[in-house]
Amino acid sequence: MKTKMTMLKSTFLALFMLLAANSFAQTYQVYACKGTAVTLTGPTPGAGETLRWTETVGGSNNIQAGTTGATFTTPTTLTPGEHVFNVQVISGDPATTGCSSDVSADYKIFVLPDITLTLTDPTNPTYCASTTTPNSALVATVTDPSGVTIPAEVTYEFSWSVDKGGVVPNSSVGTIADLAKSSTFTMNTAVAGTYAFTPTVKYVVPSNINTSGNKKGCDATTAAKSVIVTPKPATPVITF
Repeated sequence: MKTKMTMLKSTFLALFMLLAANSFAQTYQVYACKGTAVTLTGPTPGAGETLRWTETVGGSNNIQAGTTGATFTTPTTLTPGEHVFNVQVISGDPATTGCSSDVSADYKIFVLPDITLTLTDPTNPTYCASTTTPNSALVATVTDPSGVTIPAEVTYEFSWSVDKGGVVPNSSVGTIADLAKSSTFTMNTAVAGTYAFTPTVKYVVPSNINTSGNKKGCDATTAAKSVIVTPKPATPVITF
């Protein structure tokens, strides 16, 4: 009985580890912003050797470069989507008698498209500070890119800047509610003034963007939109 229980526990443990590995698996080694380059590093060539870099997905199987050093920098013109690179070591003259190594394992890069962010007009462009429940909502929304499917492991992070003749804390003005592809700022302050709202969004990826160690980037923003809170007039006094 003890042996069966041990085997059962081992089975559950193995299943848990497999599910955990799949939950945290990522598809690409690097995520790059559109228009930027990624530097790849292969083995250091020996005497008489060169490296031949090939783009096998996303670049029509074209040879990108032959290098005498260990690194290769991708072009800045890579289109959004998946790109797969491989490298071979060539001994001798690659054009004639060169001897080639086996091809390396795939190195996958995903080029992230520019983010399209839109901001709605405020629900109440102007409201009175004396209103019982003053509020005005603005919604920032990301539009899915055309022709490119963003990997499921890539998410969005929103932030807001509020300016009233100087930046003011978001918490003093209202509340923010984020969804996967949108963020709503609900303004509820009764302090009079003109408030300009500017949203920003960036990608969040499970690995590096451009090998910089930064897992957030490719920021996009919009022009600011304003809400005016008019002051409550003082109580009038009738005199005789």
